[in-house]
Amino acid sequence: MVTSPSNRVVAATIVRAGHETRSGSVTGASTSALIFLTPPPRGSAAHDVKVNVPNPIRKATLLMDSIVSIGTACGALAAVLAPPADPARVTVWHALYLVWLVAGASDFLLHRRSHIEATSGLRESSLHLLQIVLLGTATVLWLLFADTPALWFVLLAMTCLHALTGYWDTRIAYPTRDIIPLEQHVHSILDLAPWIALGAIGFPLLSPHHVPTAAAFTVSPAPLATWTFALVPGLLLSVVPGVYEYHRCRRWAARAQAPEGRR
Repeated sequence: MVTSPSNRVVAATIVRAGHETRSGSVTGASTSALIFLTPPPRGSAAHDVKVNVPNPIRKATLLMDSIVSIGTACGALAAVLAPPADPARVTVWHALYLVWLVAGASDFLLHRRSHIEATSGLRESSLHLLQIVLLGTATVLWLLFADTPALWFVLLAMTCLHALTGYWDTRIAYPTRDIIPLEQHVHSILDLAPWIALGAIGFPLLSPHHVPTAAAFTVSPAPLATWTFALVPGLLLSVVPGVYEYHRCRRWAARAQAPEGRR
């Protein structure tokens, strides 16, 4: 479990002198970036500081938030409506897959709560996209090829890379932003799910009734319903929030590097 000691709660506020009003807000075009290494505690002076964002940027942000919210809702709906290949064989694995995706979407919401764009920023967000690419590629390979030992070892390698990337991600996030207990438990689900899926794929290969194929990799696409059930919810609950988070972090980084008069 990752904990954040109280002495790590640090707020670094970069504001030109003379522009802070009595209410604690900061106004004027000369306002610089407001950077929280971790969210400051409520009631502190830094917590009350607000930065006036230009109206077009605020409108664009609200629009993107609405798109992501609608996408998340559509993803959950698609996960419910898209049936497996055989509706009579709906198993606990289908439910666990949906729990995994919902946990991933929740993780992005928790990143937003801890102001990832103003803390760990692009470094952490890029690793989130890398983890999505690794598991997304593994999912497509599983859907496209028949289950063989060779495929299983490829999936094992990608799962290991995902675990190492997740550790790297945490090493970056821990010193810079607040990781609350809820996010830590969400991470537990995200860390365990790929290994559980890997075990579910590999266990039948050990069965004496398993008939091995001559080729190491045999193209044997899953039914269309299985592709839909696996990819559509994953796209809307994982890829869309991940890309949007990266967009927010990139926009924040660009504003922080821009000349002061253009922020």
